[in-house]
Amino acid sequence: MSLYHIMNHMILLLALCAATTGLTRPLLTRSEFAQRAAASLLVFGPPSPPASAAELAIGSSERDCRKRGDCLETGNLDGALGFNWGGRDRCAASDPTCTTGGAKVESLNAVDFSPPSAPGGEAVSWIVSLTVEVARETAEVRIGLFGDSSRADQLLSVFSGKGFVTGPRLELEPGLGVTSSPLRVVDGAATLTALDTQTQRMQFGIKSQAVSFARRQGLRKAPDDFVPQPRPRPLPQEAAGPAALSSRPAPGLLLMDRRGLGWLNEAVDDDEAFSSLFELTGWGRDKAREDAGRVAVGKCMDEESMRVLHRLATLPVNKKFAGIVGATKGPPLVGVKILSARLEEIAAAVVREPS
Repeated sequence: MSLYHIMNHMILLLALCAATTGLTRPLLTRSEFAQRAAASLLVFGPPSPPASAAELAIGSSERDCRKRGDCLETGNLDGALGFNWGGRDRCAASDPTCTTGGAKVESLNAVDFSPPSAPGGEAVSWIVSLTVEVARETAEVRIGLFGDSSRADQLLSVFSGKGFVTGPRLELEPGLGVTSSPLRVVDGAATLTALDTQTQRMQFGIKSQAVSFARRQGLRKAPDDFVPQPRPRPLPQEAAGPAALSSRPAPGLLLMDRRGLGWLNEAVDDDEAFSSLFELTGWGRDKAREDAGRVAVGKCMDEESMRVLHRLATLPVNKKFAGIVGATKGPPLVGVKILSARLEEIAAAVVREPS
């Protein structure tokens, strides 16, 4: 029992004493107060165990029932749904060894960090070196883009300093009564917006163009005349487009919608149209139906990039964010954002810095 509860009991005793004896003399003598305090502790029982001990017990029960495989039989719904309560049982989300479910990774010896091959044998024409911040630590992921397709051109524009513009360029000029800005993923504008703990699919995008613009300009909110870049027209389906994905694509592939940027999520307005710019495949269980309309337009280039990708794919996730019990998809518990991008054109063997 906490000191707070004990004091409440003392106040009740004092009130009762005042009601029965009146206020013509002191409510309680020192000895009477001590006697009644001791009696209160006897009635209400000894203090409760420390909160940390209770958390440890609760978290352990879910872990143990999952090991035995009898969470439903024993009525442990949290364990059956994958919830792991208990502060001491969960590792810190910022810990590089902390993985989905709050457990620490034991060994990475069984993980294959070999870079994937292009599904259709496409050649890499551009390399994008992304500096990613994970829990205030930075790492680099090198991604190669295939060929000279329109989808690759869209990604190059987003990764460059100039940005991707889909609306009228006049809106970018000052003095026209409209505020707008090109779409850029650098400077923390693009984040890891969603992660699926089963498939390990990583979804990167810009949650809100208005919020991103305000943050970049140091404003509390975007101006009332701010106009986000609209979702572009769907790209035509090339006769010789990228090869179809297999039922279980290799980890380390960069996927886009066949129609181009802004089409992975059609259910949102223009401000959030690019919250799903692209996806990166992980080591989880993928299903063919989830890849309908998606094509591979790039891949991780080296083992070090694949190791960074594995760290992102196994981050602890806020599964309750979607509001669905037992959901497997949600934002990571630690912030992941793209700080900068460096473009390298393979054909010309030159390095182009974002302008």
